Amino acid sequence: MLVKYITRAIVMVLVAGSVSPLAAAPVELQSVAFPEKRAIDLPIVNRPAAPAARISADVIHRQGQAKIEIGFVQMKPAILFGGDITCYVVWAITRDGNAENLGELLTPKPNGKLTFYTGQKNFAVVITAESFNLVSRPSELLMFRNVGPSGQSDLVSSFHFDGFVEAPEHHMDGISHLKWDSDVPLELLQARKAFELATNVEAKTHAAQIYAEAGEALSRSNTLARGSGGGRELLDASRRAVALSNEALNISMHRIEAIRVEEELQRRREETAALESRAAEAESAAVEARRLTEQAHEEARLARAERERAASETAALRSEKATLEVAMVQMRDDKSHLQIESAQLSREKSALEGESALLRQEKAQLEREKEALEIEKAAQQRLAENLRQEKEELAGRLQSALGHVADTTDTARGFVVNLPDILYDVNEATLKPDAQLVLSKLAGILLILPSQHVLIEGYTDSTGSAEYNLDLSERRAQAVKSLLVSQGLDRTRLEALGLGMDRPVADNSTNEGRKKNRRVEIVISESAQGVASK
Repeated sequence: MLVKYITRAIVMVLVAGSVSPLAAAPVELQSVAFPEKRAIDLPIVNRPAAPAARISADVIHRQGQAKIEIGFVQMKPAILFGGDITCYVVWAITRDGNAENLGELLTPKPNGKLTFYTGQKNFAVVITAESFNLVSRPSELLMFRNVGPSGQSDLVSSFHFDGFVEAPEHHMDGISHLKWDSDVPLELLQARKAFELATNVEAKTHAAQIYAEAGEALSRSNTLARGSGGGRELLDASRRAVALSNEALNISMHRIEAIRVEEELQRRREETAALESRAAEAESAAVEARRLTEQAHEEARLARAERERAASETAALRSEKATLEVAMVQMRDDKSHLQIESAQLSREKSALEGESALLRQEKAQLEREKEALEIEKAAQQRLAENLRQEKEELAGRLQSALGHVADTTDTARGFVVNLPDILYDVNEATLKPDAQLVLSKLAGILLILPSQHVLIEGYTDSTGSAEYNLDLSERRAQAVKSLLVSQGLDRTRLEALGLGMDRPVADNSTNEGRKKNRRVEIVISESAQGVASK
């Protein structure tokens, strides 16, 4: 069941123009046009299958970004559905049918509040139950949806959304009547189920390193759970196992579909080669048929000439009837024989003409098949273009995700995340708690992007000696690197440089300028060469 669900999800994401079978009837949603810089209290209502929880949402739109704060009370974990369900996902759905995955609604405790962001201006908010948090389309297990804010009907427009896909396997149709009383921490149960889902799609083969890291994280979680309970350490290990398992699952899904597409392309190429071979054989047969037809025409011409000669000779023989009677009888026999041969040649000619017509028909059919293959080839080229566009869209989503953490710029070196002077106390290299929170969010994004290289550059203003500033900037950059490593990032992906007072971005003669120059820049790119300091 999981493999069938994942296959439909991959096809929908990667194959342009194709849509996986929709599993639910259209649902009426309420889209809200959020005004700029005005907070909106957005009412959230439960669906029949949802837990009996109270959900609230506050939305404010500023500078092209909508900030959505979702609070929940008495929330039950999605894992109560059983089967392959592990989590809740928050979606922003627009009237044109676009569904944007805003992230997982984490519910380790029944009460809490989480913040999400979207670049949409006019959208509806829904929450669904899913097998993992990286899905690209919402499942039919719709838990919650918004209604229009009270007294603000001018901001609301209703629309029907039919983009839900068939839900993953689950054992319960609703969980409002169920009670969560497990002695096992929810994070550990989610980690076990996420690793099981990754195993089911052969992530061990398609994403071996990440799958192995997920297994190690899960093993550590199980060990901590069997010990003293683990506390915060168990929570961190379990969440790391979930993130790694989801990443391995996502990579495996894409690679499985890539293999399927390549096999289909190979099959098409083989069919094309076979048809071209048949066309060549048919052309050769047509050439041979034309040769036989021309030969038959020549033989018929010779036969006619022979008959004319025989007739001439017969006339001459008649004039010599008295003396050549025996020879004339012989000539009559020859004439009869030639007539029989002429009739035979006529029949053969008719048969050859029939075969030639059939060959022409077959050639026309092959030409039509060749045209169909050319159309198929063009479709495959469009598929390749759509895949390229999706890669660009994913890059845009990465920049959007980084922009939620700190000021991010797309440069020739890669995405540059600018962390200002607020990271440290004056002349110190120890990260402040707020800075640690920002960097932890950044680490969460980088954990699901294992191919990205990270360069950490520390800068200072011109106050103090160059030697002191170089040492301070180096220690600050190393502090950021150490925190990212503690959050689970591979140390080999990270590079920390202290550049002191070099490359100022503002005038060091003013307080404001010096404040801008005291910064840490994090450069994220595909390879180490792409982010080398220039």
